[in-house]
Amino acid sequence: MLNRNHRPHCASVDMIRSELEKEYIRSAVDKLIHEAVGEAGTDVTAEAVVGRLMGSEAVQMLLTELQARKNKDVSNTRPATSSLLQKIREQLETGHRYLYIHVIGGRAFVDHLETESTTAGHTPRTLQLRMTLLNQRLESEPVACLYEPQFGEVFLFDLQALKQGGSSGDGMVDGNELLYQGMPVSVAAVRRTQTGLDLGCLLSAYQFEWRRLLTENESYSKLVWQLMGVGSEHQIPTGLIDVEACLLPPLDAPLPAQVVTGYLEKERKEQGERRRMFLAFAREWWREYLEGLSLDRGQLGSLFAMDEHGCSRFVCELVRCLDVGRALKSPEEAARWVSLLPALPAHHHTPGSSAPYPWYSMPIALLAPAMCLENKCCLLCGALLGFGLDAWVVTGSRGITQGDVTSEVFHMWVLTKGPYSAITFWDVATGGRYLHKLGKRSSHGYVRVSSLFNNKHFYANCQASDKIEYCCFSLDDPGAWRELSPTTISSLTEGVTGHERLLPSLKPPALDGNQRSTCLEAAIKDLISEHRGDCGMSTHFDFHLAQVLTPALWSFEADVIKGWRGEQRQELFSAALMHTIPEGHTFKAIPLQVTHTSPSRLLSAILSSSVGNDVVGCRGQNVKLAVRVVTVCYPQDVAATWTMVACSYLPPS
Repeated sequence: MLNRNHRPHCASVDMIRSELEKEYIRSAVDKLIHEAVGEAGTDVTAEAVVGRLMGSEAVQMLLTELQARKNKDVSNTRPATSSLLQKIREQLETGHRYLYIHVIGGRAFVDHLETESTTAGHTPRTLQLRMTLLNQRLESEPVACLYEPQFGEVFLFDLQALKQGGSSGDGMVDGNELLYQGMPVSVAAVRRTQTGLDLGCLLSAYQFEWRRLLTENESYSKLVWQLMGVGSEHQIPTGLIDVEACLLPPLDAPLPAQVVTGYLEKERKEQGERRRMFLAFAREWWREYLEGLSLDRGQLGSLFAMDEHGCSRFVCELVRCLDVGRALKSPEEAARWVSLLPALPAHHHTPGSSAPYPWYSMPIALLAPAMCLENKCCLLCGALLGFGLDAWVVTGSRGITQGDVTSEVFHMWVLTKGPYSAITFWDVATGGRYLHKLGKRSSHGYVRVSSLFNNKHFYANCQASDKIEYCCFSLDDPGAWRELSPTTISSLTEGVTGHERLLPSLKPPALDGNQRSTCLEAAIKDLISEHRGDCGMSTHFDFHLAQVLTPALWSFEADVIKGWRGEQRQELFSAALMHTIPEGHTFKAIPLQVTHTSPSRLLSAILSSSVGNDVVGCRGQNVKLAVRVVTVCYPQDVAATWTMVACSYLPPS
């Protein structure tokens, strides 16, 4: 919805006002507004009016004119495409063909405006474009979140992986191989604050079908990407991106337009037909399953979920076997990584109700700044499959207690089947693991089990009871589990599950953990000194004691990953403290783990604890304080930050 508190920059406002004064533009806009209001009646919304205006020919003409003027104004400062191409050509590897995408700029981001001069206390927001093709992922530099975001990035994707045989020694990939083996570029538009304290927002997910360039004779093509909203907002315009794209080096003989268009249309129709046939079969299968249940359990799961484009997708399509390479070292570390990924705010919904967030397809899930519980489960399941485990996503419910009332809400988690039918549950929110024992409840809080699925199979629970303590996970027992035909599933996922090697790789950690720890540690010490000074107390820090705290913090992270209780770590830490703390002195400390880097939020969390308040506000003789921060970095720029604030003092005799 258009925020009236924000405006485009002054030059754009003047240009828009000048254009709106033209009679034909003003009358066309008035007519569109009256039509939108008349059709909606009393239910008219700003989104409907903006959507009607953005899709109109008059407004598109206005935007085109404004963009032309803008291009003219900045033509002296923007590098010419020909010079960029020449610079890029010098970087190309011999024998490889590339997809060149030059993002010139954005326009009409009317819902995401910022003023040029930010008000006091306001944190500027930024926009970023993230793209992936095959196993490659590229990102633009963040730019100010304006009506006309000033993108100016060049993205270069190596297409040689599409070569049959996969080797540049077999020759450069040709037009036919690009057409028949290629796939669209996945584009994610992401909004963040510059401080990085928020979770971020996926504004739009776009598919760029670059194979249409195979018909071009020119050196590059000028294109406009119309970005739309995500999930249920997929029909609401987000903004426009102006791009120039081409193949480098160009094809010796471009393919005929009718060949490319015909193949893409055939591909689209075949996919649509497979989806239509699967939908009819799956709905009938699901109806028969529900009718065959001996008890009315309510609907805890479904065969389908809404994706980022607002389309209904079979849930097995949203799980992909993920090869994490060397980015993660073990399944346990994968679980820890997924638990640290930013999560969208939890929205408890009752069994049978729709999920509040879309489920992202795997490429977009790896580009999105934050994801929902369902996406985290699909991502962890894919990573565990990549490590060779027999992994499944579980749909069911868990219990929540509000006051004296206990109720059930829809929930999902991950399950792995080990040797001798050992069943382990994986919690994606904490990274914790629970061994399932028949007839016994555990501390995980899961109540019922509805279905299991991964990238190739779907099973629905048809046991006499769906209570988890009585649930048998022998999937080969037809009396306990009803299986959707794997052949039918493969008919839908064919061409998807065979391209796991072409999924985008995990983004290696770009954070400097030591530098981040040092800066945060210094900031916390300054805040503690200021806090104690306000209370009339002096502050003295013990640097050696801070060093003694370091092994304990590193061990905390290892304990979380491995699920250890840390008896040996506690023994070593106790020995170090006995050797460091003077005789007769008292030692107190509070450890804390966070995923943000805000010193003030961290100190507030410490002071909210009675132990932390005692440590920071310690009084006595020979009071020494110590602060140690340890940051452990993981892929996708997420990190676990462990902090310990401690004090040593001589209590009054």
